[in-house]
Amino acid sequence: MFGDLFVEDAGPDSGGNSSSGRRPEAARNLPPAPRELTCLCGIQNLGATCYLNSLLQTLFHTPEMREAIFSLKPEELGDLADKDKPGAKVRVIPLQLQRLFAQLLLLDQQAVSTAALTDSFGWTHTEEGHQHDVQELSRILFGALECSLVGTMGHDLISRLYHGTVVNQITCRDCGRRNEREETFQDLTMAVHGNRGLEEALSSYYCESEEMEGDNRYCCDECARLVCATKSAKLRTLPTILTFSLLRFSFDFVKCERYKETGRFTFPRLLDMRPYCEMGLLGREDCMYELFSVIVHKGGCHGGHYHALICDVSHLGVWTGLIDEEPKVENGSAHGQDECPDPVEACRSILNEAGNCGLSLDVLCRRLQEKTGTSWNKGHRARYGPVTKFLKSHANIFDYNAAKNWVSLSTGVASTSFPVSGDAERSTSNGCAAVNEEGNERACAKSADSALEAPHVTSKGDADADGSFNMEERQWFDFDDSRVQPVREQELAQQFEGRESAYMLFYRPRRAKKKWSSEIPQWLVDEVTILNTELIALRKQHEQQLHTLTLHLHLSPLYAWDAEAGALRPASPHGDPALPLCTDARVGVTQLRSEIEQLLESWEGPLAMSLAKLLPAGLHIYEPLQDGDRSLSEAGLKDGCNLFIWDGNQVGGVPIATGKENEPVLLDLVVSGAAEADGPRGPSSCAGGSQPRVGLDSSPSWQRGFPKALLLGGLRSALAAETGIPAQTLGLALSQGGRSVWLEREREDSVTVGSLGVVDGDQLMLFRECTQDACQSGLKLENPSDKGQQSSVTPSLRLNIKSGLLDECRAQKSSTVELTCPVDTVVSTIKSLVLEKMHLEAEAADGYCLRMADSTGRLLSPMREDAMLCDAGLQQDALLTLCSGRAPTSGELFLSFTVSGGPDSLELDFVVPQTSTIRECLKLVLNKANVSAGDWHLRRVNWCGDVGEPLYNQDATLQEQGVQGGDVLQLTEGPPPTKGLLTLSVWLLKPATGFLAVERGKDGTKRLSHIGEVHISGIAFLDDLRAKVLSLGAVQPEAAALTLSPRCVRVRLLEEGLKPGKILRNGQQQLRNLGLRGTSQLCVQILPQEEVLGPFDLLLQLQLRVPGERRYRPPREMILDTTQGCTVTSLRNAVAQTLQIPAQQLELAKRFPDTSKWVCIWETTSKGGKGKRRQNRENLRQSPFFLHDGDTIGVKDLSVDSSPDFSTAEDDEQNLRLQTEKKQKDGKSQKPAGDGAATARPRRAEVALSISVADYR
Repeated sequence: MFGDLFVEDAGPDSGGNSSSGRRPEAARNLPPAPRELTCLCGIQNLGATCYLNSLLQTLFHTPEMREAIFSLKPEELGDLADKDKPGAKVRVIPLQLQRLFAQLLLLDQQAVSTAALTDSFGWTHTEEGHQHDVQELSRILFGALECSLVGTMGHDLISRLYHGTVVNQITCRDCGRRNEREETFQDLTMAVHGNRGLEEALSSYYCESEEMEGDNRYCCDECARLVCATKSAKLRTLPTILTFSLLRFSFDFVKCERYKETGRFTFPRLLDMRPYCEMGLLGREDCMYELFSVIVHKGGCHGGHYHALICDVSHLGVWTGLIDEEPKVENGSAHGQDECPDPVEACRSILNEAGNCGLSLDVLCRRLQEKTGTSWNKGHRARYGPVTKFLKSHANIFDYNAAKNWVSLSTGVASTSFPVSGDAERSTSNGCAAVNEEGNERACAKSADSALEAPHVTSKGDADADGSFNMEERQWFDFDDSRVQPVREQELAQQFEGRESAYMLFYRPRRAKKKWSSEIPQWLVDEVTILNTELIALRKQHEQQLHTLTLHLHLSPLYAWDAEAGALRPASPHGDPALPLCTDARVGVTQLRSEIEQLLESWEGPLAMSLAKLLPAGLHIYEPLQDGDRSLSEAGLKDGCNLFIWDGNQVGGVPIATGKENEPVLLDLVVSGAAEADGPRGPSSCAGGSQPRVGLDSSPSWQRGFPKALLLGGLRSALAAETGIPAQTLGLALSQGGRSVWLEREREDSVTVGSLGVVDGDQLMLFRECTQDACQSGLKLENPSDKGQQSSVTPSLRLNIKSGLLDECRAQKSSTVELTCPVDTVVSTIKSLVLEKMHLEAEAADGYCLRMADSTGRLLSPMREDAMLCDAGLQQDALLTLCSGRAPTSGELFLSFTVSGGPDSLELDFVVPQTSTIRECLKLVLNKANVSAGDWHLRRVNWCGDVGEPLYNQDATLQEQGVQGGDVLQLTEGPPPTKGLLTLSVWLLKPATGFLAVERGKDGTKRLSHIGEVHISGIAFLDDLRAKVLSLGAVQPEAAALTLSPRCVRVRLLEEGLKPGKILRNGQQQLRNLGLRGTSQLCVQILPQEEVLGPFDLLLQLQLRVPGERRYRPPREMILDTTQGCTVTSLRNAVAQTLQIPAQQLELAKRFPDTSKWVCIWETTSKGGKGKRRQNRENLRQSPFFLHDGDTIGVKDLSVDSSPDFSTAEDDEQNLRLQTEKKQKDGKSQKPAGDGAATARPRRAEVALSISVADYR
């Protein structure tokens, strides 16, 4: 009924598994955080386990429950190391609960994991991700604990603490006879609808009586007739822990939908139970209960989140003071801005609470919003700017690592925090201690010996004379998965109503003792002590890694100035000249200089350190590092930063221009053919010795670096001197992102290279400034526009053409040509240039074509030679392939075909006119395939390789039949089938023999053998099809020998992967009504006798498990009659009758072959409320079993095999393979969250909650 009731919210406080983005690297490698100022430990959410976390925190903070769990002796529970040994009775659930409680008490960690505990529940797959009800969990968990403690001193633990008794009484008005019926309860369910609060609901249940009159009279045994009577209920005994479950979820029978009761339902802090108990059984003090835990559900009936508000009755934590919320003011109010808290102090306080490790930037912003009540953008951005700028401006306080997006307090900053009441700082020897920068220890929990001693009492919270505590001094905390925060007791009133309201209430006697003397088992103390030691070591190691910088030192003697590139390049081409140096980011620049001087003992002369960067042109030097006390992080050094070590002025005797304004940019220079006629000298001096590349008109190209501060006039002069073209006639055109602009001369003395917005790799075209030469270079210049010194020209494309000719590839090692050409160039021109560069005969140009390839590498149709590049959909750096064959013209189609029965990869291409008929195309294909003439026909092949319908109309044209260029056809032997005639492929399924691991899909494939094809009309009957199957050559001898009738043939459809599927029933049903198509495949079984399956019959495969082994006997068929319903009882009785095993000794499970998982088939009963309700009818055809024909049912005889496992070794292998495939698929299909509107969250399937417990009797 609850559906997606407990889906985790996607917000940052939900504790669910939702995530709005990828976590930074530092956060992923961060060790577990220590406990926060409350010194209380949270519990990690494993996906959707908020319901479990809330209940576990309540049990842990119940002193009676915690004492009882710790008092269980290891001699009775066993040793966890022996749990896998055969015959060992290790009570795993109580042991794991002890371990979890010990970690919650002593482990210095913000949140612990329940993975070991859930594993002991038998939750080994995805149970943690399913949503469940915390009320249901409490009953199931207590039942599992009772079963686990059978035969120990704690066998009555649950009944002693949580069980009470209620007595229902019916009193006869005539004779006064009283009939009583006593029941045990674990929690009291209270209806929210119609009641204003808990006390009113209790009164309606246990104070008011029901008069049984009229048609509702009672049959009295004493009076022996129907009489008027009074019916009432009273509480006879009360448990130590009184639990109330509030029924907030109901069903609207008018709207037929679930809904949540969000009305007001109050509950008191002190509850007097005397009015609801039997008179004289309990005293006043025994009936006075005190509220100590409230489990809250936030959300609706289809989604939400659990958290718990718990009173720290044992004073295990530290209740910190809460800052009152600032009064809200209107936006833009100057007064409101003055009252906004100082972000410096707020961030300092948050980081001090987090400890030395610091926080990621997003977590810091989130906690700042929680602390101040407003986000950074709304409250502080207008005054302080972006948060990163704010942190950098306060570098003396905050240490911001931009590379890892991490923030921590700088060294030496005084720690400040919220005031802590009383003795908040508690020391311990075995507890979890957090070490601060001064070396002092802050206790987060008490030691094993003192953890349960007298609770810590502040000066305001001293005990009364009678030992009880004042209600006003009780300390409450909000346990929301990993987060634990202090709350005021007055805030409990907010849980009376609304979407976030109380769901379970826990009370304990007010006079219960407040001092506990139970000791934690020593093995748990030792285990947690080791874990705390490892955590301290991990945090120290992480802090060291967080501040470690790896610098790359570049020494000036190993570099030389490259004038062509405009940057520094290694003097030797061999080896890496960079020298790595690891240092701490918190040290000063002066100390870094000392480390470098010690490393370079042989350095002579002055030593200067400057920031450097590796650019495509080479190494460029930026601003120098000045000595001082500022740290390396404050100086702007990041991990992987480059430092250039030199004298500060020159390298190899050449003065070096430094700074960002002199940063070099590497351009691709291309000289047009007309300009080259004067003999350019550019290619002889390529930067870095790179080889010139070839453009459309055989133009040379090379790379050259220019500083960004260079004026455009200086650039033109330098290129004129290099190419030999006079500067007065040298024209320049810059190509960026597929768009080319003409660089004019009007403002060249004021425009720099950097102001043009050029980046590395941009192309600069050089040509003479005349229309004729410009046209020969492929550029169409337009008149200069009035908008600036630039005007548009025709864009160019870079193309890579490789040879697809086998002889050409063998003749030369590199058969790839690179061309740069305008987008309006026709394909025939490109082909001619490629043939020339590859030294192929131009006379045979008609025998070659250019083809593109799709994303899979498959060649597409040849490009039409009269088309321009802009119409072909080409992109920059597109790859084309030169292939043999003629390109189609505007009235022709390029097609491919395969021959049926031949190799699948062998495709032959041909060109045919669009107006050709199917008959003419078939004749051409037969000649091309070199096959003898005969009965052949053509079929379509779709994009995924599946063969489609034949091309029936032989006189229709290709265009009329919808055949397009690039389509693939299949040449199939035989005449085309008649329309309406089905050609069915028939497979014979042989019976299984021998012992099987399990009847799997691939085992069924091995039992299949192809016996031929059946040609039959679609209007024929199923019996006609069966008769044709018996006439096939592979079946006919057996059918004739046994005189088999058509009803001895069972026909099934073959699903994808040749898996037997649906059984075809009703022999007088037409085939077209059974969903058969011309490409259908059938699986047939020859039966020894006739079979007539009705619409309510299910064919199941029974497999009896071999005792003590993970394999099954051969499958045995069983027909289940579901006329009276497909229920567990009918299935169990049918299996018992078939296998001759008593029904009460059977355990059944269905196997799902796609996931290799077994689902046990149990009898389920629907849960109803008070009164008589009609139970839902059970149906195995529906969720979660979905029983249908051919399903495999695993059967175990419990008298000889009590193992709860149904799986086999092959199932384990397939599960491992499926998990590997899922991880790979998830890694490839992850996409960032879109910015569009949020889509509705799909509801998850409901899964029954269960905890597996071994038999300890």
